[in-house]
Amino acid sequence: MEFEKVWFREARHTEEINGNENNVVDKELWRKSKDRTKTVSVALVLCLNIAVDPPDVPKAPNGPRKQAWVESVLCSPQKSANKIALSLQSNYEKLQPRARYKTAIDPTIETVKKLCQTLRRNAKEERVLFHFNGHGVPRPTDAGEIWVFNRTITQYIPLSLYDLQSWMGSPTIYVWDCNSAGTIVNMFTRFAEEQQFRALQARSRECKLDETIQMGACRAGELIPQHPDLPADLFTSCLTTPIQTSLLWYMVKTGTKDNYPPDIIDQLPGQLTDRRTVLGELNWIFTAITDTIAWNALSTDTFQRLFRQDLLTASLFRSFLLAERIMLENSCQVVSQPALPSVASHPLWEYWDYTMDICLANISNLRCLKKNILCIGRNEFFVKSSLKHNLLEIQTFESEGTSNFFVDHLKAFEVWLKFGIEKRKPPNELPVILQVLLSQSHRVLALELLAKFVDLGAWAVGAALSVGIFPYVLKLLQSTDPNLRGPLAFIWAKILCVDPECQHELIKENGYFYFIQILNDSSTMPRMKIVPAFVMATLIDKRCRIAQEKLVQSDYMTLCMELLASNEVIKCKMLCLWLLIGLGRLWAEYDKARWNAIRNVAYERAMDFLTDELPEVRAAAVYGLGCFVRNRSVNNEHATTIDNEVCDKMCEKCTFDGSVLVRAELTVAIQWFVIDFEQRFSELFIQLNKTYFAKQFETMSQRSMNGFEQNGNLKLSESKAIIRFGDGDETFPDFLKKMVYENMKYLENKAFNDPFERIWLSLLYLCFDSFPYVSTMARRLIRHIYELATHNREHKLNKIKSSVSPDIGIEKAMADRNPKVKFLVGSPMTNIEQKNVEQLKKCASINDMLNTGLLQTSSTSFTPKRNIYGSQSGRYARVSEEVIDQPVEALVTTKFSEWCSKSFQEPIFKTIYEEVSTSTRNSLVDGSCPFTKAKPTDWALHTYEGLRQKAAVDVELFKNEKIRCDVQHLNVNVQTPQTSMVWSMLRPYLFTCDGSIVSIFNSERATNVSPLKAWFDASTEGILGDRITELMVANGLTHELVMTGSMNGVLKVWDLQFHEHGHEIEGQPELITTAHLMKDQSRIKLGKDTSKNLTLYRWDQDFGSLVTSGNVRVCRIWDAWAEQVQRDINLRSKSEVVSAMSVNLSNNLISCGFRDGVVNVLDVRLPAKECEIMKFHEFGTAIMDCAITPENQGIIVGSADGDFRFWEPRMFQEPVVEFNVFKDTFSSPPATMRFSATPKTKEYQTIRAVDIQPHGQLISCATNDGYFRLFDVCGKKCLAQTKVGGEGQKGPTAMRFHSHKVMLGVGTDKTVCAFGAPNS
Repeated sequence: MEFEKVWFREARHTEEINGNENNVVDKELWRKSKDRTKTVSVALVLCLNIAVDPPDVPKAPNGPRKQAWVESVLCSPQKSANKIALSLQSNYEKLQPRARYKTAIDPTIETVKKLCQTLRRNAKEERVLFHFNGHGVPRPTDAGEIWVFNRTITQYIPLSLYDLQSWMGSPTIYVWDCNSAGTIVNMFTRFAEEQQFRALQARSRECKLDETIQMGACRAGELIPQHPDLPADLFTSCLTTPIQTSLLWYMVKTGTKDNYPPDIIDQLPGQLTDRRTVLGELNWIFTAITDTIAWNALSTDTFQRLFRQDLLTASLFRSFLLAERIMLENSCQVVSQPALPSVASHPLWEYWDYTMDICLANISNLRCLKKNILCIGRNEFFVKSSLKHNLLEIQTFESEGTSNFFVDHLKAFEVWLKFGIEKRKPPNELPVILQVLLSQSHRVLALELLAKFVDLGAWAVGAALSVGIFPYVLKLLQSTDPNLRGPLAFIWAKILCVDPECQHELIKENGYFYFIQILNDSSTMPRMKIVPAFVMATLIDKRCRIAQEKLVQSDYMTLCMELLASNEVIKCKMLCLWLLIGLGRLWAEYDKARWNAIRNVAYERAMDFLTDELPEVRAAAVYGLGCFVRNRSVNNEHATTIDNEVCDKMCEKCTFDGSVLVRAELTVAIQWFVIDFEQRFSELFIQLNKTYFAKQFETMSQRSMNGFEQNGNLKLSESKAIIRFGDGDETFPDFLKKMVYENMKYLENKAFNDPFERIWLSLLYLCFDSFPYVSTMARRLIRHIYELATHNREHKLNKIKSSVSPDIGIEKAMADRNPKVKFLVGSPMTNIEQKNVEQLKKCASINDMLNTGLLQTSSTSFTPKRNIYGSQSGRYARVSEEVIDQPVEALVTTKFSEWCSKSFQEPIFKTIYEEVSTSTRNSLVDGSCPFTKAKPTDWALHTYEGLRQKAAVDVELFKNEKIRCDVQHLNVNVQTPQTSMVWSMLRPYLFTCDGSIVSIFNSERATNVSPLKAWFDASTEGILGDRITELMVANGLTHELVMTGSMNGVLKVWDLQFHEHGHEIEGQPELITTAHLMKDQSRIKLGKDTSKNLTLYRWDQDFGSLVTSGNVRVCRIWDAWAEQVQRDINLRSKSEVVSAMSVNLSNNLISCGFRDGVVNVLDVRLPAKECEIMKFHEFGTAIMDCAITPENQGIIVGSADGDFRFWEPRMFQEPVVEFNVFKDTFSSPPATMRFSATPKTKEYQTIRAVDIQPHGQLISCATNDGYFRLFDVCGKKCLAQTKVGGEGQKGPTAMRFHSHKVMLGVGTDKTVCAFGAPNS
């Protein structure tokens, strides 16, 4: 079976709306690599004393003669030493050309001291390298001393490492190329540890061991190699010239040195920095191999410290790995601090030997003249032809020895991405991929593979960052190759998603222009612009002011407006989402951007998406507009008008949005308007609750006077009605709840509401939202206004009490403070007392009035901007710039934008670039197939197939009267009457509800086991008086959900936590989402009680549509995927109520039965005015139920007086079947009836409930005498008759067939029963 569409299983339903904690363990470690250190000074201390051997180191007669690749016997010792020093410096300069080099040949202690102190003083906080060649002096002592010379080079003078440490300071790197170098490393470490606890002179640096690096040629007691074919300073040669040393050692090891020209190593063509040359390519491969070895062998901290923070240090340690291998094969073991594990046997060294072999063969072939061949390039030659005129023909020879190192590793990396990703361990080839990025020919493929790798998760991004990807991708932003845009932008998106702090580097280097160019490129598909839009939105996250300023300068807002106006862009939902979030973050508390938005009317573009078909996009629009309203500027009239307009529009469109995501964002968005005008809303709250505050005022007045009389002073008493809320107090008292409910009803019935009242009404609606998360936030805002209103009243009373004597009554004082004349023409200043009029005349400006205290303004700790009283919309408080810079504290928050970023923490590369669904967020990207799909489990498929087969057999046997449907599978007593019920599709569970509590009964329970499997409270707020009247099941084959519908149109979707491979319930029922389906519709009165409503629900699983109607004038189709109204069909019956409804959207049909007996059949494909295709007037009483058969689209209708009709679609003028259950079917009851006695006809006058099973074309009728009867539609026979309930009970209150099986659930006032065919 293929994938099935599932509903209410998108990411917004299955995940907590919260940001994801980054689980990159090495984040801080790789960040250190961005804080690079430089080796700015190099001290070359050469104790050679050529021609004089040290006394404790015997020299072989045919020992090595080269040092730094210079023959030491070809000239005088002094000249040889100078040449060696120059050659060594030249080799170092190839590694770090910008460093300062100082050489000391056969130095004294004073020379070394001066050299070290000078270099440290010039280097300041940077690193200094100290290279020591001790081939001409004795081995270091066990006391921690190395040897230098006196001025005449006639004596060996000991130099303490302790003194050297104090001169060099730190950070420092030491290279010890001498015998018994391990002794130096050990004693140096010991001295450094001692100096950690001692204070040196003020200007000297303390030697810190963690900032000191050492490399030694051999261990303590070992002698350096003296191979005649190798350099005497083999260790130094490995460090400074690894390519030449590798070639030489390979020839010596394989015994092929005599097969090549003597100067083949000296004549290597090319340069180290040019990868197109032989030497450059070899160095490129060597870097990739050694980086890979180090990254796999070393810890991340050590790798970052040695291979990523300093270019010279990285080059030396790459060569150090080679030195370990070569020295080990010459009976020496190199040492280092920090100590490194041995990597001499790593498999990649074999590839390095293979590369050496190819290189030597190619160089030898190029240098040997061949007959009739003239070389013009690496692989191109001129060959003499055999023609008469001896023309030259160009030919290309593909050498078998050409290195395919990077191509092979790209293939290996690609194979790992297909088969090795389950291990969650980075592949060994990852460092090689970084080196391939330097190659233009393989760069695109390398970036694509790297993008797919980082798409695996945060751990993969952390691995790529720790290996050193950051400087590479930062440099590539300067590239103009359009082929790099997709993968490079995706890599940056993944990096920013894991570590948003990288935004500073993009801003600093102006890398954001790269992504703006992609967004501005009209030839780029909208789908390819998703990632750049995310990157731009992340750049300005957390109100990064520098980024906001640069994007405003770059006219990013106009670019977003143009994109959001494109029809192609609108189809790409994730692009719209990140453009809207980006606009919101650009506007957030940045007034310049907000004023640009006002001038360009950009906020109206965002408001267009408040009705988008996707909830995430609608929520993003609300988020952006909420950021637009949130500001810290000094207010003016125009800004107030715009904010009012935006909030009013959001409340109008989104207060009853079908998605919890949107309503939650609306609550957060309008809080800024409420906070800005909190004084205005507190006054509105007082006006709406005058009675309450009048009583509170009287109580407070009496308490205040009592306190004054007793103590002679005013006693400040706290009102018990004030709600103090903190982290542990989230209650919402009943009296306040009742107050809010009454305010809501008052404003609902008011003829005209001003904008403030409309926004406040929306907040009151949200206070009673059916989803607890939304209502809790709204109540928090209302509590804030209530506290403010109460505080203002208390403050006003206390101020009056403090200014009057005990002899003056409170009422008189209040009357004096509130004269009959409330305002002056042309003046908004109503709080100026009459006695101060003369002083007022002397004031020249408002500032004078403020300074003298004649004009007072109110402010609170929550709002730094605006205060409006009553209808005085032009009166605002002036605030200082210091107050403006203080951020406004949010009362409620969500993590919506952070949750949206989680899309890029999951595998999404294929979804965006290859159009393959890989996540529950596919609806954001794939416009052609946006639905979430799931594959039923094997258990579900097996159970469903067995259920269908048994149901088909049972229906046939039941219609032929071979079995009876009177087997009682369930009988349980209940406390309250059941109002609705529904069967699980695959599980033997019957879900019932008494209006608030949903119970789950097992109809196949074992003996002596309670049939009650579980229960939960699904009710709405009690003060609303709403009750559940309908139960439905969704996703029966995959992840079964239960939906509850109330009489007022409130839909709730519950996840019962069923195990996907069985019947077990794994956890507590969880509320997924809620929606208000009919709040915007006026209701037709159902008798005298106007609070009672009727709402009918019919769910279509194939299309994910919920069709609703009732005592309203429309039939509404609600889309579960979009969580919004898909279509409203106006019903021509203006005064009658829909009492029954059936849906078959596979055939585009809806049938509605009314209380007056009329039945309408609607075709949803037709225009609104032409939807009604059939209308039946055959019934004289209310329609009880109707159904549309799935096979032949037949329509079955039953009325309250027992009349049933069955119409075929092609002959709808006359019913195919017509009968009355009271007149036509009970004259001769069948023998299979459970009770043989035939009830008298006069008792069967009305039908209490009807249910029709379309698949089996079965009808169940519950009459007022407590019986229910089963009929076959075509046969017009009563196939079963059963009485339920005891004496005095009115009969079934709820009844529901199983969707396929011959199984009927019946609920009465006191029992829940289930009858059906036998199980066997």
